[in-house]
Amino acid sequence: SDELWRQNARHANAMAHRLAQGLASHSTIDMPWPVEANEVFPVIPEPLRNDLRSRGVAFYDWPVLPNMARFVTHFGTTPEEVDELIELIATRSKSLSVRVPLSCPRRKAINIKIVI
Repeated sequence: SDELWRQNARHANAMAHRLAQGLASHSTIDMPWPVEANEVFPVIPEPLRNDLRSRGVAFYDWPVLPNMARFVTHFGTTPEEVDELIELIATRSKSLSVRVPLSCPRRKAINIKIVI
């Protein structure tokens, strides 16, 4: 149906917001950008990034800021998966004694006018 893609997009976006809220609750993670769709761009200290990868957590390196990652949610991402990742980060952050990252510059909005 024409509404299916909207329903899937709303779900993916909601999962990204859930993930971002969970990540932002950790003092070891900086969230320099707001969530605007189904992508989340946290800055995660390198020891934690390496540990998460060794445990099978998949995410992309994002070269805009040092240690920035890119997580992408989709229509099949479940709340339980998001919560499991947030809990893993909380547990591993404590056991690794990860330090708080330096604050990151915030992204500035850019308005582009498109003329057709």
